[in-house]
Amino acid sequence: MFSFPNPQKWHNIQCSKLVYALHKKLINKYGFNIIDLNEYYLKKNLYDFIRRDEAHGFDFITREIGEKIANNIENFSLPRKIDIQNDNPNFIALNVKEMKNIDENNFKNKTSWLCQEEIYELKNELKFKSIYHNNIILGVHAWNNQDNSEIKIKNDIGNFNRNLNHSFSFFFDTYNRNIKITKNTTILSKNNPVGFVGLLLASTEGNYHNENIDFKALIKENIEIEKEYNFNHLMPPIEWYKEIIDEYCSIMDPIKLEPLQNQINTLKTQLSNSQANSAKARIQNQLSYKLGQAMIENSKSILGYIRMPYVLSYIKDKHKQEQKIYQEKIKKDPSLKLPPLESYADYNEALKFKEHLSYKLGEALIKANNNWYGGGYIKLWFEIRRIKKEFKNKKA
Repeated sequence: MFSFPNPQKWHNIQCSKLVYALHKKLINKYGFNIIDLNEYYLKKNLYDFIRRDEAHGFDFITREIGEKIANNIENFSLPRKIDIQNDNPNFIALNVKEMKNIDENNFKNKTSWLCQEEIYELKNELKFKSIYHNNIILGVHAWNNQDNSEIKIKNDIGNFNRNLNHSFSFFFDTYNRNIKITKNTTILSKNNPVGFVGLLLASTEGNYHNENIDFKALIKENIEIEKEYNFNHLMPPIEWYKEIIDEYCSIMDPIKLEPLQNQINTLKTQLSNSQANSAKARIQNQLSYKLGQAMIENSKSILGYIRMPYVLSYIKDKHKQEQKIYQEKIKKDPSLKLPPLESYADYNEALKFKEHLSYKLGEALIKANNNWYGGGYIKLWFEIRRIKKEFKNKKA
């Protein structure tokens, strides 16, 4: 198995350390083979190197490790033989269709690059059939696409609430083994409808393995993996890869960005002369339009496609910097604040720019970036094809 690093910026450091320590403890207990990427990245200070999109590492590194595992598979050890009694509870995957008070009109299909599921738009309060009474609710499966949504479970013992701000299929643990289903137990949404798929239930009988662990002590414990199960020698020279990539980028980035910088400087000069009196110029200076223009320009050649990620990242950072400078200026002198777009003489004509291919492509890119954890970048390619086809049909 891999012990992967946690590249997500929002992850709690102590929580990540605890999960890592628990993994190592169980690896030693059950005799699992391990390639410890997490330890390697920590020791070599490589965490920033893997944050290509704040959640995933580089594919070529995982691919190389996979090849090394395949070529050395005969050297891996079998897990330990442990006499374990299967005294777990009985588990039930409860689909929403098996619940009471279902409105068939609320079912919708959701498809992503990873999976396809039928979800229920939870608007009304649902109850449980009697055959599921006395089971414990372990977790909820949802596919939510509404911000500021909340799912709530109510019963005689107490309530469970969970805020949902994701737009993807996911399962979350209730972390409460006392939520037993009774005849009065209901599940409902608050604020906005929730995409509800189902629940994981467990019988009250069985061993819940409530081991008392000193988590603080576990985090500090120096857990060494036995040599028989440690396969860190298969680790690629990732530190060396980083050095090569950094050196390449330091040389090539200025060269790749020079034509774009010249375009930006020319455009900024033009905009500074016309922006105060033109809604068109204001819209053309919006991030959506600038990103879309760059996507179109760089899609005209193979070299353009190669440098496109650098160009788009540069435009985004530059725009953010310009907006920050603008906000600082109007904070010091409010008279410098630009008037509302509606006040310009060419406002109605300028609105047409928002229907341009450039603007639509830029909008799609921003949306994908905001939804990267829900497969936004995969969906982006399909969205680009749809937008281009739509514009092609309009011209025809």
